[in-house]
Amino acid sequence: MSKITINNLSNSGIDVQNLIDKLIQVKSMPIDALKNTNELYKSRISKLNEMLDLLKKLQESSKSLFDYRSPFDEMLGISSNEEFFTVKANRGADVSTRKIQILQTAKNYTISSDTLPVGTKIGKVNFTIQVGDSVRKVAFEGGTIEEFVKAIKEQAGDIVNINITYKDKDNLVISIEAKKQGANGNIQFSEEVQPILEQLGIVQKVSKSESLLYKSDPFTLSKDTSNKINVPQPGVNEKLTITFDVQKKEFIPPSSQNINVPDEIGGGTPITIDPQTAYPDPVIANQLIDQSQIAKEPLTVKVIGTEGEKIIQIESSANGITLNKDELGIGNIQSIEFINKSSDSYTVSNLQVKSIQEQEGYIAKNIVQKGRNSIFLIDGIRIEKESNVIDDVIKGVTLTLKRETKEEETISIEPNTEYAKEKIIEWVGHYNNVIDFIVNETKINKEGGENGAFAGDTAFMMLHNSLQRIMQSSFSDRTYKMLAQIGISTGKPGSNPTTRGGYLEIDEEMLDKALKENHQKVKELFGFDSDGDRLTDNGIAFRIGEYLKGMTNFSDGTIKKRADYFAELIKQNDKRVETLNRQLETYRDSLIFKFASMENLISKLKGDGNYLSTYLNNSNSSNQNK
Repeated sequence: MSKITINNLSNSGIDVQNLIDKLIQVKSMPIDALKNTNELYKSRISKLNEMLDLLKKLQESSKSLFDYRSPFDEMLGISSNEEFFTVKANRGADVSTRKIQILQTAKNYTISSDTLPVGTKIGKVNFTIQVGDSVRKVAFEGGTIEEFVKAIKEQAGDIVNINITYKDKDNLVISIEAKKQGANGNIQFSEEVQPILEQLGIVQKVSKSESLLYKSDPFTLSKDTSNKINVPQPGVNEKLTITFDVQKKEFIPPSSQNINVPDEIGGGTPITIDPQTAYPDPVIANQLIDQSQIAKEPLTVKVIGTEGEKIIQIESSANGITLNKDELGIGNIQSIEFINKSSDSYTVSNLQVKSIQEQEGYIAKNIVQKGRNSIFLIDGIRIEKESNVIDDVIKGVTLTLKRETKEEETISIEPNTEYAKEKIIEWVGHYNNVIDFIVNETKINKEGGENGAFAGDTAFMMLHNSLQRIMQSSFSDRTYKMLAQIGISTGKPGSNPTTRGGYLEIDEEMLDKALKENHQKVKELFGFDSDGDRLTDNGIAFRIGEYLKGMTNFSDGTIKKRADYFAELIKQNDKRVETLNRQLETYRDSLIFKFASMENLISKLKGDGNYLSTYLNNSNSSNQNK
């Protein structure tokens, strides 16, 4: 049926359009009611989604307290002095206290060139650079020293750092550092480039050699004496060794004592008195000696270097004792001091300081820093590594060494109680948010205000009560049987949980104390294995998580079902509205048609009336003229 319209008909003098609109408005009331109902349903769906989000957050927060994310497994690595080393503990690291002494840190092998003129030219050359097991090819087409350095940066920059330092506007120095730390991180160049590097003063050609830098005459150290010797320095690429022999002569207490008799008695002639004769009671000769003055200590050898010192103790005679600079880990040896605090005497002989060139061929000319390994003691156990970042010595712990230590320092691995506390507080916050939502959305305002979206809804009230019961759970076989024992409750003693709506409060002092004293037991309160299968199957957080599964399930959870129910009602109402709208349009068209017919009829009647009136008037006028 085509739509009918009224084109300003007003023959009847009635405001037809206004009348039709009012009739349509009355007829539209059921449609408006359905639309209002749908808005209510949409509001409830929105609230249900909000509730679902809150429940999921509580569920995830609960699960995170006992599953693989458990904050109770987070560990804290503590260094007794971060100036020397730092500690990072991974999850699951064992709680422990360990001793560490850093004898030396790892260093990067670093060399430099001689001072070179700016603009030095280098010919075309293809070569390789090797650091440890890593080899890089470098192709240089020829050019200035700056272009040579740039080529190495671009083609081997992942294994070496190479830079230019300008001493002034005319001169520069090249420095090359291996990116790999440790004694195996030396930089090696292939033979194609060796002559060029020799011209640049980066390498030099050497032969094996040995030279004597110092030789000492024998010397004897009696009690409380010492002898310090300054050590001459070897060449840059030479190895320094110190060798010597030690002979120990033990102190033997006398078995008898000589006493000088005055002249008037014995003429000054020494008389020997046997202790057994002088004392009727049996005694031992050593008892006549002041034993407190006899010391039995090893010979102390203090080796002082540019990066620390090393103490070596020698307890008996020994020949061919060798001190190697590279093995001591104290930098360049500057002096060696022999100290005797023993009643025994020590004779040091054949002390020699030698400089040895062990390599042959092209070697670095200017070594800024030799590559070396880190050496440290863990609980007295000597360990050597190529790096200062150590992650395979203590399980789950990464050490970063910074400086050598003179004394033992401490590594402490402790539970990260602050992090655990933060997650517990976060969990309580999620719980309180859920309770707050239920309280606000189920309230009935008796004073005439707005009710909650689910005012009086028993399902939400049951959820509220169930969550409260779980939070008040008690476990008789646990150290902590309920939350209140660690400071989490519905209020201080005497408060009324009902009037407070079931919100939880936290006594941080009690929680801190529990976490510090019984960290593992607090963990068990939230989740534990009750049947020995190594799977968490009980605990407050576990129970919350399990309970909420039925509500938050994506496909058939309680919240999802309720939201789907309202969505279906909206869909049905939309169809009803669609039908009513079609009926309303038909009704509108019917009204328009009827009012149009009425207006046409009135118009026709008015026309007929006008015709009759005119006819009668004309008839009367004709009769009067006759």
